[in-house]
Amino acid sequence: MKSPLNILLVPNPFRDLGLKTTAAAAEVLSSAGATVACTERLSDYPVMSPEEGAAWADVAVVFGGDGTILRFSHCASPRNLPILGINCGNLGYMAEQSGTPESLVRLLSGDYSVEDRMMLSVCVIRAGETVLSAECLNDAVISYGQLPHLVTFELSERGKPFATYNADGMVFATPTGSTAYSLSAGGPILDPLLRAIVATPVCAHSLTSRPMVFSADADLSLRIVSQKKGEAYLTLDGDCNFPLCENDRVCVFASSRTTRLIRFTHVPFGTVLASKLNNNN
Repeated sequence: MKSPLNILLVPNPFRDLGLKTTAAAAEVLSSAGATVACTERLSDYPVMSPEEGAAWADVAVVFGGDGTILRFSHCASPRNLPILGINCGNLGYMAEQSGTPESLVRLLSGDYSVEDRMMLSVCVIRAGETVLSAECLNDAVISYGQLPHLVTFELSERGKPFATYNADGMVFATPTGSTAYSLSAGGPILDPLLRAIVATPVCAHSLTSRPMVFSADADLSLRIVSQKKGEAYLTLDGDCNFPLCENDRVCVFASSRTTRLIRFTHVPFGTVLASKLNNNN
């Protein structure tokens, strides 16, 4: 990869208070010869929207937690833009832990590796028409949100129904997202570099309903057979609450896009997982 010249800084001002870490990184990178822009107002540096910056940059540096990386991934993935995540949050599964301002000059020489993380394509079919089409890095969740009620779901693979659930919801997760809501709902943990789709029912009203892991070639769909009160919603990466109706089909399959995460060091996934989960106890 060519040495990046244009570097976009993407801070979360609620995590990097006063943008102190971002400002220090901007000074180091600029002094080393990079052209720097920022998605927040930072003295002496141009301000760009995430969309504009993703089209302009060679590399993005995100200061925050996994949520900040998730939000920016939707701008970065269409451009194949590599992201270096600097953890200013809590768990930080996706963030690089050794991202001191001085170490960022390694970006200029290409002294890093890149992990390609699988994403999901999700669409909603209503009365034969596609009413929503989107991508997600972590998960697609069908639920009532803050007012849980049982919903009857019919799960199909390549158009053939094979399971029916009475549950509060369903989580379709990538391997990256397997440590998020899916894990809390009892789903399995997958190495984030695998390619697979996890389907985890939420509070299923059954003794036999279990999470399932499908290959990345699977073409899954979930039909809402009935919902007793109000509306169910589709949530993508914790955002985009899209209302669903009875007989809507939510189709889920592996996206052609990936989110590219920069790594300065390689730490085995099991080591990262043990550290994060133990720290969260």
